[in-house]
Amino acid sequence: MSYFDFINKNKEYLVGVDYCNDHIKGYVIFNMVFPHHWDIKEDHINSNEYTIEHKNLPGSKESNTQHISFIATPCTKTSIDCIENAINLIIEHNTIKDEKTNLLHNKIQELESLFDSNTLEDLQDLEFIINEVKPTLDKPVNRYLYKIAYYLVIFNEPKLQKAINFYEKKFNPLTAKEWGKIYELSTKMKVKK
Repeated sequence: MSYFDFINKNKEYLVGVDYCNDHIKGYVIFNMVFPHHWDIKEDHINSNEYTIEHKNLPGSKESNTQHISFIATPCTKTSIDCIENAINLIIEHNTIKDEKTNLLHNKIQELESLFDSNTLEDLQDLEFIINEVKPTLDKPVNRYLYKIAYYLVIFNEPKLQKAINFYEKKFNPLTAKEWGKIYELSTKMKVKK
């Protein structure tokens, strides 16, 4: 990666790059600021090509960030490349982790809303079926048709019959239109066996 590309990609976290020449060997320091909750994995800390210094002091005014210096001693193309790679991996790992945390929080809110808006009877039979077809949970009718299609695809006859019986008891006997919808849902499902 070119130096410009590295700076441009990481400008949100990069606060400075210093080059020092101590008359014996030169070294480069990449000063980074990451959110305080970010992890720095052990394999990003231990390297023969660079060292890491944490500059946070207890009681720091900026307690929501952590200041980390990556020091290439001596300054070689290999050590610089290793530092850039480590920084990119740290950022990628932690941004994905943050996005997953946000997604989980959003899904929990959706689930809370689903629990608030449905009866206990509806929720007791709720199942999570994970595949490429997203069920429409806004109407219990659609959820049960989806469940019937799922059991049809995985050939689970006892659960299929139970789902059909429950649907017909709760709503009405399945019509040709509803069976068509079940067939349409079942053809879209890709179930791992």
